[in-house]
Amino acid sequence: MAMDISFDSQVSELLQNLQLLGVEIEKETGEEISAFIDDTLIPTLKNNSPASPEEHKKKYRDGWVKKKSGKYYRVSNKNRPDLTYMLEHGFERTYKNKSGKPTIIFSAQPRPHIRPAVEQTEKILINRLKNKLGGN
Repeated sequence: MAMDISFDSQVSELLQNLQLLGVEIEKETGEEISAFIDDTLIPTLKNNSPASPEEHKKKYRDGWVKKKSGKYYRVSNKNRPDLTYMLEHGFERTYKNKSGKPTIIFSAQPRPHIRPAVEQTEKILINRLKNKLGGN
């Protein structure tokens, strides 16, 4: 399951203001955002992904990839897409006992790692776009 994450409205405001000034930005910002995802966001996601001491469980950490769809980029985990939501938000496994009451048999606490990675790198992207497009 891929999670769509949008950066703060500051990025869209910056891009709108530059478009109003007549600056041709689509190609430049697309290249800059692509480079940002490759060299900043994906390594941050790998570092923030929940650690596992077992080698075979490192697939999740190493599975982050970027895909372009239209004019947007989607970052997802190709190896274990099913874990992104469960790790980020936590989950419970339940069953109904003989009396029909649900009983929790397994519970996992949320281990947020996607949202913090985006928040951690957001200012870096804004500064890179400003520098690339001649902003302050």
